[in-house]
Amino acid sequence: MGTLSLTVKVTEISKNATPEDVISFFSYCGTIDDLELRSSRNEDGKETAQTALVTFKLPYAFQTALLLNGANLLDRRINISALANSNKELTMIPISSNASQTKELNERYKLTWPMIINNACFLKSALWISNILTKKASKS
Repeated sequence: MGTLSLTVKVTEISKNATPEDVISFFSYCGTIDDLELRSSRNEDGKETAQTALVTFKLPYAFQTALLLNGANLLDRRINISALANSNKELTMIPISSNASQTKELNERYKLTWPMIINNACFLKSALWISNILTKKASKS
């Protein structure tokens, strides 16, 4: 039985973003253990966007990062999802309220969203990051 890695996959990152931009964006979540930034190219070979694999040291940082799905990083709206394993294959965990998927995730990873949502540390992190993002959005 596998364990849930603490790595998120971030897609649709601006081609202008640097590793420092990605680290700065996720620094509010917690300590980053590893970052891998890859270019995405279209059929003509032109760089269109970037994809990142961001690994966190602690579960609350990983959980908080998932809340940032749909946020803007530089000039693009990014997508953030959990990776299914720690060997950095680009397979995503299907996060869903669907009961059969939740059961499968619980059996596979011994993790359910109620466990995450009821985690006091997670809730504090979620409120904290929400306040920071709201303040940043109101300044721009």
